[in-house]
Amino acid sequence: MRKGIALFLQNKPADALVQFTQALKEHPEDPTAFAWVGQGLFRIGQPAAAVEAGRRALAIDPCHSMAHDLLAITYNDQYGDWAGADRDSSWVHGLQAAACDTSDGNAWLTVWTNAMVRGDSLREREALHRLVSTGFITETCRAYARWMLRDLPPNAILLTNGDIDTYPTLGIQVSEGFRTDVAIVNLSLLNTDWYRRMVRDRHGLSMPFAPAELDSLEWIGEGDAMISPSSQVVQGWHAMVKEGAFDRPFTIAISAPLEDSLAQSGRVIYGGAYFRVTKDMVDMPVDTTSIRSGLMTIDPMSFRGPMVAANDRGPVRVSGSRVMMRNLIGAALRLDMAYREMGRDGEARAIERWAKGFVAVANCDPETRDIAASLEKMSKSVVTQARKAAKQR
Repeated sequence: MRKGIALFLQNKPADALVQFTQALKEHPEDPTAFAWVGQGLFRIGQPAAAVEAGRRALAIDPCHSMAHDLLAITYNDQYGDWAGADRDSSWVHGLQAAACDTSDGNAWLTVWTNAMVRGDSLREREALHRLVSTGFITETCRAYARWMLRDLPPNAILLTNGDIDTYPTLGIQVSEGFRTDVAIVNLSLLNTDWYRRMVRDRHGLSMPFAPAELDSLEWIGEGDAMISPSSQVVQGWHAMVKEGAFDRPFTIAISAPLEDSLAQSGRVIYGGAYFRVTKDMVDMPVDTTSIRSGLMTIDPMSFRGPMVAANDRGPVRVSGSRVMMRNLIGAALRLDMAYREMGRDGEARAIERWAKGFVAVANCDPETRDIAASLEKMSKSVVTQARKAAKQR
C-alpha cells in the first residue's frame, strides 16, 4: 500500500492502481484499500468503477471518511463530464466525510469547493477555518500566502492558478483577517458560470460581459487556438485596465500563467509575488521596492516545514508545491539582476546573502538551493549578456 500511495502522489495513478489492487487482494475486508483503489480509478478516468469501490468501502465501514470523500469528488461535476455526476450527492458525501473525521483536511477541502457551488458562505468559511486548524494548510503554506498578499496594492484583484495558491490565501483572510481587501479569483474556477457570478457579486467586480453573455461563455476557436471562458474574461479585464475602465488594481499571482500578449504589452510590472497590469506603458518593469519589502519581511523559520500536509491526497498539490519555494528565490534573482543593472552592487550582494540564508533554514528542494548558491553568478551573467545585446543594437 505504501508504494502505491507514493506512486499516486507522484501523479502516476495507473501504476499506483496496480499496487492498490494487490493490497486489496491481500486484505479484501480493508475499507481503506477499497478507497485507494477508488482514488486510482477516478484518476484514470473510470468514475463509475470509482463509485463502486467507494460503496464497497462504506459497506464495511459506513463512516469511512476517505471513502465518503472519494464519492464526493467523483460525483462532483466540476471534475469531468461523467453522466452520473450529481452535485447533491457530492455535497452529502463531502459533509459526511468531514463529520466522520473532523481532522481530515482533504474532506474539508471538498466541503469548501462544494459550499462555494451552493452559495453556502457559512460552510465555506467553516471549511477554510478547519483547513487552517487541522494543519492541512501548513505553517509554511500560510507564510507563503502572506508573502503573496502582503505587498499587493489596496483593494487589488489577485488572479490565482490552482489549489495551492488559492485556498491558503483565502484561509489566512478568514482565519487571520489578513488582507481581506484583496479579491482572490481562481483562473480554473473562472471557467464555470456559477463561479463567475459568485466573484462578480461577492467582490463587486466589473465584468467585460453582460450578465447573459457571462453565463453562456463557452470554449471558442479550434485546435491549439482554443480560448477558454476564463481566458475570455481575463482578456476582457486586460482591455478594461488599458482603457482605464477597471476600478481596482489588477494583479496576477506569480504562480499563475501570464499570457504572452500581456507579457509583451509593456504594461506589466513584476512585483515579486505578483505581476501588476497597468493602464500606461512602463519604463521600469520591475518594482524593486515591492520585491525587497516582500522578501525582507519574511521569517525564514516560518518556511522550515513542508508546504503540504503529510496526509494530503492531492497529487497535483503535492508535486506542484515543490516549486513554490522557487518563486521566492526567483524573486530574489530578479531583484539581484535589477540592482546590478542599476549599478547598485552593494544591494545586490545583500540580496545574495539573504537568499543563501533563507535556503539554509527553509525546506527547499536541491534545485532551489542550487539557484540560491549561484545567484551572483547567474545575475551577473544575465546582466552582462543584456548589456552586450544593447550595444549591438
